Amino acid sequence: MTCCSSSCAAAAQFDPKVAERDLRRYQRHGPDLSTRILLSELRRWPLEGLHLLDVGAGIGVIAVELAGAGLAGVTLADASPAYLEAARRHLASRAAPRPAQFLLGDFAATAASLPNADIVTLDRVVCCYPDVEALLRGAAARARRMVAFTYHPDRWYLHAAVALENSWYRLNQNPFRAFVHSPEGMAAVLESAGFVRAARQATLPWALDVYCRADASVAQLSNGEVSSCYASPATSRPRRYRGASTRRRNFSSNPTRKTPPEREQQTEGMSPRIASRSSAAHPQCFLPEARSAAV
Repeated sequence: MTCCSSSCAAAAQFDPKVAERDLRRYQRHGPDLSTRILLSELRRWPLEGLHLLDVGAGIGVIAVELAGAGLAGVTLADASPAYLEAARRHLASRAAPRPAQFLLGDFAATAASLPNADIVTLDRVVCCYPDVEALLRGAAARARRMVAFTYHPDRWYLHAAVALENSWYRLNQNPFRAFVHSPEGMAAVLESAGFVRAARQATLPWALDVYCRADASVAQLSNGEVSSCYASPATSRPRRYRGASTRRRNFSSNPTRKTPPEREQQTEGMSPRIASRSSAAHPQCFLPEARSAAV
């Protein structure tokens, strides 16, 4: 399956009927689990004055949910015309006060021509795309600060579920396919582009990774301010723990022990026992506005 055929298959799979169904479901029940996980992490970071590029934006849930976060603008990209039309109506009905762009096409093929953004999100997108390396390279190229994406963890039961799902597509002569990609392979793409992992959360069906640009300490934000990237979003400065490597070994050997507060993450709608954060050894993006607010 080529990238072009994948884009066409996605456009056919996510037709107006699916878009209207997703919009009604959101209006009744709110964001899906993977979207809630992603939003809970993004809300920990100061977003005011930044630009968001949401790849595979669907009906625009992320843009709508972050309407009160002070974003300077949003760009919604999707391969499905039906989704983008639903997203236009959705944002208009919610009276979103920020500028919004809607871009139709295969993101991996068009990323080079798109504008940069401070934050790039991909919610349940990599699991629908065969060439995940091209997809994430495009996201990294457009992200000034952060890439956040959700995906299926590399677990046997998800491989089995996706195999059954793809069998159903083949039986119905549907060219669309789902994928479980290697987390290590995805990490290698982003790390080679100059990003480091700042956060990770996981549930049984979904995982979230947040990657920050390693040189974001000198990156220029969309509002002209210079950012810093060397502290946790929840604290005013980096914290160091004595014997950190010993603690990490103890955590893995004794699952009943709690992690330090900086590594705990409670996510609405998910079980705390299966939420996790990345190692504090990585620098984490942090904006100067949040530092002054946290002191």
